[in-house]
Amino acid sequence: MTSQYFRCHRLKHYRLLLRSYDRETSQDIELGPLLRALREGKDLQGREAQYTIEDGCIMYGQRVCIPRKFRKNVLEELHAGHLGIVKMKAIARSFVYWKNIDNDIEEAAKNCVDCARYKADPPKSKVHYWEYPSMPWERIHVDFAGPILNTRFS
Repeated sequence: MTSQYFRCHRLKHYRLLLRSYDRETSQDIELGPLLRALREGKDLQGREAQYTIEDGCIMYGQRVCIPRKFRKNVLEELHAGHLGIVKMKAIARSFVYWKNIDNDIEEAAKNCVDCARYKADPPKSKVHYWEYPSMPWERIHVDFAGPILNTRFS
């Protein structure tokens, strides 16, 4: 199969997702009135002035506003790697928004059975001691660091 097929398939998936997003947003008790106000060109004040519509999605700054129906799925995606509350919030702040998202992230992480199981005693890896080399350049080690100031060092 060609990459064109996959691109086309992905576009169809996004179109379906956008249609359901539009439907759920218009029916959402928080976002529905905001969507109508934005489409009608009403003058929004204060914090609401930061909302815009891009490609049919309500944006808060650069973040997509998520209707209530999709929030659980978004929280599951954010928590899929069990990264913890701080990293989940950092990722969310880059891509998605809804009122009280921080509280919802904290609840999702606190209610995770796997996180609770390993929190007190995380799995430990065995310490590996290297044999002392018998001659120079017998073994080489490389350390990686970063990103620091958007740069990786190796």
